[in-house]
Amino acid sequence: DLRRPSGPFEAINVDGGCPLRAVWGSMSLGLCDHFPGRPCIYLVVLRDPIKRLISNYNYVCVQGAENRKKWRREWKAQDECPLTLPEFIQAGLGEPNFLLWRLSRSCDAGCSAQVAIDNLKHPCTRYLLLENFDNGLQRLRDTLGKPYHSAIDALARSREVVNRATYSERVLAQLRSETIMADLRAQLKQDLEIYRAAQDFYEAQWMQPLQSCNPM
Repeated sequence: DLRRPSGPFEAINVDGGCPLRAVWGSMSLGLCDHFPGRPCIYLVVLRDPIKRLISNYNYVCVQGAENRKKWRREWKAQDECPLTLPEFIQAGLGEPNFLLWRLSRSCDAGCSAQVAIDNLKHPCTRYLLLENFDNGLQRLRDTLGKPYHSAIDALARSREVVNRATYSERVLAQLRSETIMADLRAQLKQDLEIYRAAQDFYEAQWMQPLQSCNPM
């Protein structure tokens, strides 16, 4: 039932010359099952679901990024994507269950917010919150220890996690509308439940010993 990973294998040299084997991509949960008997953990970066949706809406609909590739033919003819934020979700352009689908491995059976939350709390998982990313990197550095410092430091130097986009009045007006924001919260209900649970458990996760997902 595993979804295909959207990222490639990459070897990252860590201190001491031992390669850190990493797979990245938003559909990677469950890949440890393919490496039985080998140490394997999951590292996850989470973003506030509403902020993620607004950013995606601004990029796809308002800016028409990537040559308007997700715009319908009539929108291109009108030179405008006319959707509001809630309509953006309803049109299938914004994923209301982005976290739910990815953190539950598959929604074919047993998919629920609680499954996703339990996966995040598992001792073989560590997650970082984008809103506090530098803190997460430091905690991860402390957790994994010196052999992995160079790999984490390289990530810290090369990352681009700050959304520098400025929002137009069209977007800002919707953010001021309680009706629209209430609609967004309703449509993102399960993802928001997962994210709030992650915020609540953030400190506790660093207190539990990190374990391999695979029996050793």
